[in-house]
Amino acid sequence: MTLIRMKSIFIIIVTFLISFGINSQSIELDDVTNAYDLSGKWKFISFDHPDYSNPDFDDSNWQDILVPGLWRRQSFADAPTGWYRNQIFIKENWEGKNISILSPSFIDAHEFFFNGVKIGGEGKIDSSGKCLVNNSKYNIHHIPESTIRINSLNTIAIRVCNYSGFAGASGEMVIGERKKISEKFYKSMVWNVSIGLVFLFVSIYHLILFLGSRKDLSYLYFSVACLLSSCLTLGYFRFTYWMFDSYWFHFYFFNSGFGMMVLFLVLFVHSFFEHKIPVWIRFLNYLVLIIYALFLFSSASTILFKFYVRIGQPLMMLVGIPYAASCSYVIIKAVKDKKSGSRIIGAGLIFLLAAFATGLLLYFNLIHFINLMPESFLTFTLCIAIALSAKFYGINEQLLLLQRNHSEELERKIKERTIDLEDAKKTAEIETGIAWIAQRESQEEKEKTEKLLKEIQKDMLTAQKIQQNILPHNLDQIKKLKISTLYKPVSSVGGDFYDIEEIRPGLVRAFIADATGHGVQAALITMAIKSEYESVKDMLNSPARILKFLNDNFSNKYKSLSIYFTAFIIDIDTIYDRITYSSAGHIPQVLINEDKVQILTHRGNIIGMIPDVEYDQEECEFKSGRLFLFTDGIEEEFNEAQEQFGEERVLEILEKEKDKPLQTSIDSLYKAMNQFIDTARVRDDITLIGIEYKK
Repeated sequence: MTLIRMKSIFIIIVTFLISFGINSQSIELDDVTNAYDLSGKWKFISFDHPDYSNPDFDDSNWQDILVPGLWRRQSFADAPTGWYRNQIFIKENWEGKNISILSPSFIDAHEFFFNGVKIGGEGKIDSSGKCLVNNSKYNIHHIPESTIRINSLNTIAIRVCNYSGFAGASGEMVIGERKKISEKFYKSMVWNVSIGLVFLFVSIYHLILFLGSRKDLSYLYFSVACLLSSCLTLGYFRFTYWMFDSYWFHFYFFNSGFGMMVLFLVLFVHSFFEHKIPVWIRFLNYLVLIIYALFLFSSASTILFKFYVRIGQPLMMLVGIPYAASCSYVIIKAVKDKKSGSRIIGAGLIFLLAAFATGLLLYFNLIHFINLMPESFLTFTLCIAIALSAKFYGINEQLLLLQRNHSEELERKIKERTIDLEDAKKTAEIETGIAWIAQRESQEEKEKTEKLLKEIQKDMLTAQKIQQNILPHNLDQIKKLKISTLYKPVSSVGGDFYDIEEIRPGLVRAFIADATGHGVQAALITMAIKSEYESVKDMLNSPARILKFLNDNFSNKYKSLSIYFTAFIIDIDTIYDRITYSSAGHIPQVLINEDKVQILTHRGNIIGMIPDVEYDQEECEFKSGRLFLFTDGIEEEFNEAQEQFGEERVLEILEKEKDKPLQTSIDSLYKAMNQFIDTARVRDDITLIGIEYKK
């Protein structure tokens, strides 16, 4: 019963909209200051005869047709030629006035008659009604004063040929004083061309952002969506014919935007808000791409052309409904999760959805309104620009804050480092405490302390085993890459952590982190790092995004614990032999090729220090050679003379050992460091990772 009521309500609404959009009254030109709308019901016949332009011809038995409107939506799809007729009454106060008609886009070509006299047209139609030259651009037809009948009915007749099965009228049709009509025409052209050029500018701007350091796919998707929207806007208002007077140029230009713009908009929304694309959206994407492929070859085959025009294009229009639903869901969820920029983009989406709904009804001739899709999508685009601007403004504010607090942070870090070193010293004392206590305490106290220390040692051993188990194993199972590692905590447990995994075929992601401090405290921090990293390492599509996620979480969720650590993430694409990497305050890593040593120095803020900052990433080639990842422990060890092992010695040894087996190179570096510090104590955890292609 409820379903029947809903159907009844829908039929009533559609009937109201149709009746509201149709102008069934005859037009009477009275006020010379007005421009009169000629849209609505016209007389129509799907045959061709030269007498149909005669103002005295009886068209009472002709059918009704809507202007604007497409023939195929009104059962005239197969008619090769058709005639429109309408009458207007012009009063005496128009005598001596210059009258013009703003013509809509008549597809595929047309001839315009006023009281039996041809006054204009676009394209070319032969005597049999066949289209010789297709052209459907908007234009102004000036009515010769000698053809105007004052205080009488005047007949407008329009001959239209149907080349594509897509014939009909698109856009408004207005009659009035010549100057007023010309102003209206050129204002409309300038406005809509400006919108198209704005889309083009925004597209180029975001393409530059994508080609820059960010490599964020959302910029690329938005750039392509804006480019296609520019094609759609300029094509819809037939500016393409002013650019290059060719039907096929217009056809490909306009329909590329029509068919593909929404697809890239959906990809942008999902990428921007880091929402996984559902399977059914992927299916729709493949369907749209198949239809678009048929469209690209439509000029080579009449069958393909008619299939696209009659089935493919309406199907692509209808696909916009589930696309709109998917975008709405993602943005609403983002607003609920309080994600940056979600509210302003959501506000823009409201305008876009309203325009899409009216555009859909216009396309299927259910209503008659002005198409506001370009303005609405422009509003949506500007909302996104505002969201991005706010994001960049926040980054600048954070950079200023970083500069103001840099000295204080540095001083505090030095103090924390000193405390960490003291903690390391205490940990070492615990491990040797039994011998010290034996000399200074009573037998009873010694036994109690021995028991306590043994329990502590047992706990430390358990913690050591746990930490060893969270590090990756079976690295030899990663295809194409040989990976060797060395992990030496300064005590039983340490503050270094690394992870290496092939997250999808052909893409290996390596992550290395160095938490502040040593011993148990640092080891507990590595557990938190592993937990947070594991939650996103397979979901986010770039190293920079992962670092931003980690920084946001540790700056907010763990704020009271003051957790800080450096990190370095690198994606190794074994298909295209490329690496993409991003750093959060981590020391430079090393890429050694046969002829050069490349330092991967890209830096960002230390994780946990400053919330809501962006991280950049870099990309370079990795076809051969070796990649070495490590923490600062290997470089920052000192001998008894307080000389630092340093970066230069690390690079010298790695380059010297480049022809030896990978594990041998790593072991040689560690051995050289131990020989350098000699009798001095190791002060920091040491992690070394070597990566090369399997031979």
